[in-house]
Amino acid sequence: MNIAPKVLIVGAGPSGLVLALNLLKNGVPVRVVEKEINPRIGQRGAGIMVSCLSLRIISMDSTCNPQPRSLELFQFLGVVDVITKAGTSIPTIRMYKSDGVEVLKEFQMTPSRDPTPTNPYLNPVLLGQEGLEAILRTALAEHGCSVELGTELRSFQQFDDRVDATLVKVGEPKGDVVTENATFDWVIGADGARGAVRKQLGLNFLGETRVEKFIVGDIVVEGLSPKVCRIQASAWTCLFILPSTALAYMGRCRKHSVRGRFSFVLVGENLQDVEVSSSHHALRKFLSDNIGNRADIVFGDIIWMSHYVPNIRVVDRFKVGRVFVAGDAAHVHSPTGGQGMNTSIQDSFNLGWKLALVVKSLARPSLLDTYSEERLPVVSEMLKQTTKLLNGVVKSSKDDGAWNRSGSTLQLGINYRWSSIILDEVKKTEPTAQDSVDERSDSYGVSVNDGLQAGDRAPDSPDLTRLRSDLIAKKSSLFRDVFGPSYHTVLIFAHLVDAKASLQRVTGYPKDVLRTAVIVPSQQAVPIDLPDHVNLVFEDSKGHAHEAYAGRKCGIIVVRPDGVVGAMARDPQWLDRYFKGILLEPLNF
Repeated sequence: MNIAPKVLIVGAGPSGLVLALNLLKNGVPVRVVEKEINPRIGQRGAGIMVSCLSLRIISMDSTCNPQPRSLELFQFLGVVDVITKAGTSIPTIRMYKSDGVEVLKEFQMTPSRDPTPTNPYLNPVLLGQEGLEAILRTALAEHGCSVELGTELRSFQQFDDRVDATLVKVGEPKGDVVTENATFDWVIGADGARGAVRKQLGLNFLGETRVEKFIVGDIVVEGLSPKVCRIQASAWTCLFILPSTALAYMGRCRKHSVRGRFSFVLVGENLQDVEVSSSHHALRKFLSDNIGNRADIVFGDIIWMSHYVPNIRVVDRFKVGRVFVAGDAAHVHSPTGGQGMNTSIQDSFNLGWKLALVVKSLARPSLLDTYSEERLPVVSEMLKQTTKLLNGVVKSSKDDGAWNRSGSTLQLGINYRWSSIILDEVKKTEPTAQDSVDERSDSYGVSVNDGLQAGDRAPDSPDLTRLRSDLIAKKSSLFRDVFGPSYHTVLIFAHLVDAKASLQRVTGYPKDVLRTAVIVPSQQAVPIDLPDHVNLVFEDSKGHAHEAYAGRKCGIIVVRPDGVVGAMARDPQWLDRYFKGILLEPLNF
């Protein structure tokens, strides 16, 4: 017997699809509707920018360019291997002089780095949104969920215990319109910046509209190598008298694509966006003119294109009653930095586990208020970072450092240290109001250099030898074998804390939402009094786990389903304090 979904997700872009997959892995049925009749085409702007006024690069930026933190979360969802196989690394940037023959300089925008024990994914993957969405839809189908294309949320009405929604479906092939009234417990608007959910909620969309104009699209090009980003200036560049300060960038979208297919973006304060995008011929001529009309580079079919003026905006809250917004429905920005889709994924992960607990009556609805509390400071900082990058781009800097897309843009430093549901025993005094402000202002972890704290991203740890099982001597890692999107993980370092007492503190909670793992140092005996209900016992054979987690002598680490350290403690009693802030009392289960 099929259970009617209690959750409606409006929009089948990356944020909606990731949230749906997250909830399904939590055992929560969902319904996903998308007003577009067919899946979207186009890569939403992966590429390299070239200036028509000066020889400079803007970015290998894209709203569909999975950053290392996103790859870690895709690992939790079980799709990272498919994504990394379908994508490609960011190619070398080779800048040419105006003749398009002589090389001016060559460098890497995101220099390749080898994985470390705590960071298995340090290099972004270049993958178009079209390809990413196809991978996620396939994963949904494996859980018995399909996207309802051609279905639009027309309106909704909230009550204390439900949301009544009016859905309109356009039938094919005759285009018949079918109206449906349906009831859900919760609704999530992941329907983009122009979506219906945010507008009907009446949320303020705070920020600014930029003066730059963008044209984006996909085009087939002959004569460009997919392995090297070739950049050269317009023949007009040396004159510096152009009325348009348009910039263009191009980059290979993905490996498995139309042969010779590239993404392009044009941007400039005086770009005649309507004129240039008025026809395919006009666009091809503009591109050809601005790379010196080279005979060996031919612009062909334009697969799609669109023009717009970017907004830098964020809602004042992510939740109203039983309705939420996520992804572009909650925040929009310039494409510089490749933060858009990646920020949306973290929206979905932050909301997903909390909503699942509430739907399953394992947590109070007030837990959902922390979605806004945790995500707003992060998104606000993201807008500052991407705007700073955009400002640097349009100022025509030739400094290679201006185009570096490593550091904070990898999103590995994003944290929730200030959150009301984060507990850290080492912070013995209650944080002051100023402490909270300071932590919120560094939500991207730009200045974080004081070691792992509660609220930080939980690091990986490989080379764990599994004990007390049929898989003796099997090597495991926290990311691949321990953490997951549907449960909290309690790591207990047996040489720092009473393992038995710690395990007893969590025995009353449901086993499907909490896993325990005892970790002992290399060549140290496992405590003989460990109860049988401990899920996993590991020997830290190379010391990676202790190095990553035990620097502050906290023997108890709680890792949330979104891969964030929820609590760090030395006293087992802190486990009670943490889980009382998340879950209902054990006696209520």
